[in-house]
Amino acid sequence: MVDRKIGEITVPTEPVSRATKITGFTFKSYDKNAGVLQFEIKNQDGSPTDLIDATIRLFMYIYQGEEKKEFPIFDNQIITESYIQGIIKYPIPDMLLSYEGKVDVNVYIDFPDGSHTDNLAFSFTIEKSIIDHNIQANGDYYFKDFIQLIEAASEKSNQLVVKISEQLEELATETNQSLANVEQKAVEVEKNLNKIEELYEEADTYNKKQIDTKLSDKGERAVVEKNQENISRLQTTKADQAFVDAQFATIVSGAPKGTYNTFSELQAAYPNGTDGIFLVLENGHWYYWQTETTSWEDGGVYQSTDIQAASITPDKIAETTIQGSTNLFNWKNVIYGEYVDNNTGKFLPAANQQVYHSEYIPVSSGKRYKFSSWLGIPGAWFDEGKKFIRSISRADTTNMTDKAPENAAYLVWNGDAQRPATSAMITEFDANYPTYPNRYLPYQEVASVRWLEPTGIKVANFSAPEVQTNLFDLETITRGYFINNEAVITENAKFAVSDYIPVKPNTVYSVPITFSAQGYYFNELKEPICAIQHTEASNNNNRQFKTPSNARYVRLNLYAGTTGSSKGNENFFSLTEGENVLTKATEYGVNQKWLNPYSKKLFGKKIVTFGDSITWYDHQLFVDKTTMPNTRAIGYQTYLRSAFGCEVNNQGISGQNTKQIGTRSKAFDYSDYSLATFFAGVNDFGQSRAVGTVQAIGSSFDENTYCGAYQSMLEDVLKRFPTLRIGIIIPYKVWNTQLGGLMPREFTDKLVEIAKLYSIPYLNLYDEAQINEVNKDVLFVDDTSQVPYQYHLNNEGYRMISSYIVSFVNQIIG
Repeated sequence: MVDRKIGEITVPTEPVSRATKITGFTFKSYDKNAGVLQFEIKNQDGSPTDLIDATIRLFMYIYQGEEKKEFPIFDNQIITESYIQGIIKYPIPDMLLSYEGKVDVNVYIDFPDGSHTDNLAFSFTIEKSIIDHNIQANGDYYFKDFIQLIEAASEKSNQLVVKISEQLEELATETNQSLANVEQKAVEVEKNLNKIEELYEEADTYNKKQIDTKLSDKGERAVVEKNQENISRLQTTKADQAFVDAQFATIVSGAPKGTYNTFSELQAAYPNGTDGIFLVLENGHWYYWQTETTSWEDGGVYQSTDIQAASITPDKIAETTIQGSTNLFNWKNVIYGEYVDNNTGKFLPAANQQVYHSEYIPVSSGKRYKFSSWLGIPGAWFDEGKKFIRSISRADTTNMTDKAPENAAYLVWNGDAQRPATSAMITEFDANYPTYPNRYLPYQEVASVRWLEPTGIKVANFSAPEVQTNLFDLETITRGYFINNEAVITENAKFAVSDYIPVKPNTVYSVPITFSAQGYYFNELKEPICAIQHTEASNNNNRQFKTPSNARYVRLNLYAGTTGSSKGNENFFSLTEGENVLTKATEYGVNQKWLNPYSKKLFGKKIVTFGDSITWYDHQLFVDKTTMPNTRAIGYQTYLRSAFGCEVNNQGISGQNTKQIGTRSKAFDYSDYSLATFFAGVNDFGQSRAVGTVQAIGSSFDENTYCGAYQSMLEDVLKRFPTLRIGIIIPYKVWNTQLGGLMPREFTDKLVEIAKLYSIPYLNLYDEAQINEVNKDVLFVDDTSQVPYQYHLNNEGYRMISSYIVSFVNQIIG
């Protein structure tokens, strides 16, 4: 890139209050790879500021009407031209040039000594170039000339193809002859290898004969024979199998039958012996009675089968590098294309889709944490209610650590492609071991037991055999409200209310705490029935209630955050079927994580999901024209990560039709991926694109039709990556009142035909997702008072289709 348009700005550091500087700079939309803002950082005496180890931060704002919006800037976009001369450059990105209007910029500097300065505010303007205005108007004229040029070029290219084909045939003949010569050489090499193997066997035989000769010559054979006699003697005097079995049968859980201070005390207690083992404290050895020698035999140092709590100390550990914390960073739960802002704690979209942030990672207040690396915007600390406290400080550049604030309960960390999620670490810092860890430690996972024999171990053999399911999902609660005994949602900061939780009729359920307003029953249409009343069997440990015959859902009250009783706050609360509550905090779902029925072939592998906004929505916030604005969506990729322990690359982009999705797929490198899924078609319906017809394999496809675009996309993947596992997800039923209501079945039928043509597995959500006219208003999030369509599912709808998608992927992988 050549800096053809440079806007030079001097950034002073003296403490003087200034109004926003109007630079008068105007960049044009056509200034691609040419426009640059250049900053000269000056000290108070006018000399250049030393920028070694300093961080320059720009905050840029654009306007949409009267609304002021932040434009994202990342560290790698800010270029230090000279650390000594204090010169910084910021190339104007193409994304910003597509905007038209005023741009406000603030300049901040973070110095390596921990000081920070707010230096300058200025503005400039971006205008649309005249050529950008004319392109659309002159389109038809340029297009006709281009068609004529194509026709002329086509005739010449046909002639060239014929000539090249003849040359290729000659080259193929020469190549086949060369291959034949290579095959002949390979046969000769194989014969030589066989000969070498024969010679080796002869040499081995010869060596054995030579050894026998030398043993005989030097009298060594006599020693061998003597050893054989010793072995025979041991065979006659060793304890037989029955005796050993009898001795082991007396051992119960590794515990000795008795203990004595000295060996003499043991002999005095049992002069004629007895069964079992006995521990002698003076030497720590265990003894057993040998019936054949009629004496007590020393069994060596006694080792118990269980290690007592807190009994292992550092001096007893040979490998001291195990000191320290485990990795708290789980790369499988990162969210790409988004980062947490240092100043507000808000999650903002990133221009670079390789930028990501972690989940909320639990921490202990006042402890210091070590990071394997960090961005210029490293992340933020949050309190127990996940409210923003402050940014993660980068002051400790030596060890890359920061101390959690006193009220901190979580941290969120930012990363990018230079800091891959699969190798990132966050650990508790130990000043005694500042370089620990010196290697990558994976996030601790619960081990799978799929390798156990199906009938080898029963659930009852485990130390905690109960398998209960917590029906309460913390992610779906509404804080600051409760439902009263008249089914009215009432504001109260102390409480929270659950979402609609499915229940069975005439069934007993238990919760860990009772309230005067416990919750409410609802029928299958989510219409209120009556308030929840506890049974007489309820006591201090079990709070039970039995659902009415027409109940299908409940909404329950609980304490928000850590307010009130620990058993009733959101971190402990549970709902279980039956008369027993969970005895410890248990996340939503089955509490035995090792009981995972899904294939482990994807564990630690990567899959990619291509699609439109239905795919994109995972971990995004529902937009304004929905019934749940600013609520985070839990899409089907979240369920795939949880089920398979795999990394999911979300390649969903809102508003794209199948042709646009196919264009991205054709530029995508699937080399490192084990599976790709395609979920497309809703926008083809919404944009009234032609369905088209299914063509024979290898045809020239009309990508302006649904069928043509889909076939072209699939054939490209199959040609470039013939062994990649592929799954087609057929869209569920959607509606648009401006397009006649229900999406026509023709889209589904054609896609089934395409899947069968290429023998690709498909999931027919249109016919099998149980989304229909009866329940669609409950499952879709689109606000039909503002938009004419119902395309996007709410979290309950995503949960419904995700169960089908997870099972579908499990079948593909096997």
